[in-house]
Amino acid sequence: MFRVVRASDFEDVMRLYRQLHPDDPVVRDGSDAAAFAEILKSPALTLCVLEVNGSVVAATYLNVIPNITRSASPYAFIENVVVEESLRGTGLGKAIMSATLDVALGGGVLQGDAPDGLPQARDPRLLQGLRLLG
Repeated sequence: MFRVVRASDFEDVMRLYRQLHPDDPVVRDGSDAAAFAEILKSPALTLCVLEVNGSVVAATYLNVIPNITRSASPYAFIENVVVEESLRGTGLGKAIMSATLDVALGGGVLQGDAPDGLPQARDPRLLQGLRLLG
């Protein structure tokens, strides 16, 4: 089940992001929880998760940026895309990216971009499947 993150998802999201960036130091001063709370409050920032059997197994971070060109249509970046290590290669990444893109397009986003950090993010087949390439 795809959904927008809830405050109670903090530990699950952080578990996934530690898999995404295993070399990042663990934050112990609460600044990660404070940033998470700020993201939850912002209408332009959306953390999304995918649940399987009641467990959070994937996450994305949608950033919608207001724009004064292109008829004032916002644009978006989808970043920090991660799937539980043991479930990678099962189609969950494409599923959460597609659902996140649907959220962006539903908000009037004219243009989107996939994350730069993923080697497969520039694969034309993936981008076509996600409607980021014609």
